[in-house]
Amino acid sequence: MQKKFIFHLCAVILLGTVLILPSPIMADENAGLLLLPTRIVLGERNRNVELLVKNNGGARGLYRIEVIDMDMQENGAIQPLEGDKEEPFSAKKFIHISPRQMILEPDQTQTLRVIVRKPSGLEDGEYRAHIKATVVENNVDPSGSPISPKEPEKGMSVAVKTRFSIVIPVLVMQGQLHVNVAFGETKLREENGAYYLDTEITREGNRSGFGDITVTYQPAAGDKPTVVKYQPGLAVYRPMAKRKISLPLDVPKGMKIANGKLIMTYTTQEKDGGALLAQKEIGI
Repeated sequence: MQKKFIFHLCAVILLGTVLILPSPIMADENAGLLLLPTRIVLGERNRNVELLVKNNGGARGLYRIEVIDMDMQENGAIQPLEGDKEEPFSAKKFIHISPRQMILEPDQTQTLRVIVRKPSGLEDGEYRAHIKATVVENNVDPSGSPISPKEPEKGMSVAVKTRFSIVIPVLVMQGQLHVNVAFGETKLREENGAYYLDTEITREGNRSGFGDITVTYQPAAGDKPTVVKYQPGLAVYRPMAKRKISLPLDVPKGMKIANGKLIMTYTTQEKDGGALLAQKEIGI
C-alpha cells in the first residue's frame, strides 16, 4: 500500500523577512512571485502608479492581489490585523487595484494599476495600507484549475508544497506632513566575540519615519573612523511612538570596539535627499 505524506508551507516575504506558515496548496512544480516596486509612496501629484507582478518560477500560476491592514510591533515585526480590526490611519478604503486576479505563465509579467481616491475632508497626514500578492495555486492549467501531481509508482513519498505571498507597504500622503525622530536609550553589548547595539527610535508627528541607519566607530586615538553597520530601509510607522532594534555590528576581524565612541545616524535614503533625521554618540 502506497503512502504519501504532504507538508504544506507558506512563505510571506516582507521587508526582507520570510515567515513559514501552514497553507493548503500543492503542486509538483512551483510558480514563482516577484513584485516591484517593494514600496509605494503616493502624494498630491502622483495618485496612481503601476505595480509589476512576475512569475519567475517554472510552472503556470494563479495569483491574487489584496489590500490589507498590517500592524507594526515595537520590535519591528509587522503582522496582519485580525478580523475586522483596522489601523487608525488606514489607507485601505481608498486604494484601488486592477486586476485583482490573474494566471501567469513562467517568466510572464502582469502590470497592475494602483489608484488612490481620497475622501473629501481627509485630515493632513500619512495613511498606510499593504498590498499582498499571493500564489493561490502554483501549478494550474490555462483555465486556472490545479493540476494534480503524479502519483509515485511504489513506496512512500514526501511532497513539500509552497504558497508564496509578498507584502509591500503603500503610503498615501495628504497635506502638510511633519515627523520628529530621535534615538532613545542605547547600549553596546558583546556576546561570544560579536558586538550588538541595542537602541530605540522614537517618533512624533503625522507621518512615519523611514531611512537608513549608519553606525561609525571613532577610536579615541584619532585613527580613521570605521563604518561598522549600515542598515537600509528602516521604518517607524505611524502611529508608533517608538521602535526597538538590535543591530549586529559588522566589526572587521581583529578590531576591538573600545576607548572611543560610536556615532549613529538615521537619514532619509539617498533618493529622498539623504537628510539627517537623528544622530546619537555613545562613548565607550
